[in-house]
Amino acid sequence: MSRSLLNKLLLAGSSATVIALAASSAMAAGFSSRQQSVTGQGFSFAGAGTSAFGIGSMFWNPANITNFEGRRSEYNFTLVLPNFSVSADRLAGAGPLTGLNFFGPPPGVPVIGQIGSGNINQGTLTTASYNSYQVNDKIWLGLQTGTPFGSRTKVDPGFSGSAYGTSTVVRAIAITPTMGYKINDWIAVGLGVTAQQLNLTLNSGDPRFAAPALGAAGAALGSLTRLKGDAFGFGWTAGLTLKPVQGTEISLGYRSHIRHKVEGEADVSGPLAALDPTRASRLISANVNLPEIATLGIKHDLNANWTLTGTAQWTNWSRISTAPVVSRTTGLPISGLGFRYKDEWFFAAGAEYKYSPSWKFRAGVAYEISPIDDENRGVRVLDSNRIWLSVGAGYKFSEKLDMDFSYSHIFIKSGKVDIVGAGSPFNPIGNPAANTVLQFNGRSKGSIDIVSFSLKYRWDDPSPSAAPIVKKF
Repeated sequence: MSRSLLNKLLLAGSSATVIALAASSAMAAGFSSRQQSVTGQGFSFAGAGTSAFGIGSMFWNPANITNFEGRRSEYNFTLVLPNFSVSADRLAGAGPLTGLNFFGPPPGVPVIGQIGSGNINQGTLTTASYNSYQVNDKIWLGLQTGTPFGSRTKVDPGFSGSAYGTSTVVRAIAITPTMGYKINDWIAVGLGVTAQQLNLTLNSGDPRFAAPALGAAGAALGSLTRLKGDAFGFGWTAGLTLKPVQGTEISLGYRSHIRHKVEGEADVSGPLAALDPTRASRLISANVNLPEIATLGIKHDLNANWTLTGTAQWTNWSRISTAPVVSRTTGLPISGLGFRYKDEWFFAAGAEYKYSPSWKFRAGVAYEISPIDDENRGVRVLDSNRIWLSVGAGYKFSEKLDMDFSYSHIFIKSGKVDIVGAGSPFNPIGNPAANTVLQFNGRSKGSIDIVSFSLKYRWDDPSPSAAPIVKKF
């Protein structure tokens, strides 16, 4: 492969990274995206923040770039194929409609029925890119881009729970310049500043439910609602790398929470807008606090061929709670974004085998404790506890060029979807998404397949190895 052709491919990869940032999917607990490193995926992200992932570990620990000499770039491309659905057990309205299941194929003609969501997620391409530059033997500069949070969902037409969500787009695009400082051979520190843009669009409602016979329940079901907004926010990241003994590396990394003041519009069309025209379109704002992440990563070389890795990670999803949606005209709350998530924990173990100077093979397993459970699960994010199984391989073309491939299958625990008010036997504390008109009961299930590819390149020429000292006796 010629140098000019290789450079063109790398520049094309960089452009594709920027373009593909427009797509994202929630492939970690809540609506965060763990797909920041293809190499790491092969380990099930065991060893996050250590040099086992390459420079891509700077997402979890900016001090990691001090492990790599020279000028380097890494481009990660991940195809996520999720399969999430919720079956409808019950859709109950107020008053005489309580306990009935209803759905109206033609407008105004309600019938009893139960309509599931279908696969609410679509396959998406996610990307992440990294660049590092060694200034001298103490200082490194880095730059990372990616989508740390995101979700795209869309239910089948006629879904019984459409009043609580028909489509969702949440996308956070982040750029983080970083600096690493190598104190000595066994300790390094890093710091970075993150600028992040958040966009969200939430749609709900199905006009086929707008039957006069259903009264207030029909008006709520048959009205189309949309909330759309965006915001910028800033945060920081810091990390520490320790190498207490030869072959052992410990990483401690932290990404701060980011507060977004989302501003946009809330639109309503259909029966509710006819009853109250002032609700048709309103300027709104909402404070959305995305969580901080603390990560412990470990890498240990058993010998020249085998490496073991591990990760323990905490994500403070309980910070997000419930976000009131406020009218920017009157300053009064008009609705809310119901989350009330709990904290997430992630534990992983992995191994890598160096088969030859060119080939490496990886595998990993992980268990993820979701912030979403039967008490707070809605129809937009059907998350639950997860088990990860992953394999990966890396091929070294030269001292400059590496490629990595990974595959993961994620098993998602099924769960209840009880969108009811407080005091219900289905969910005694009530679901944060519930309103006073309708309740929805169902069950969720899901799984995810992930296929990924990365390209790593060193732009400068590696330093020649020192010639061995020959002694004559």
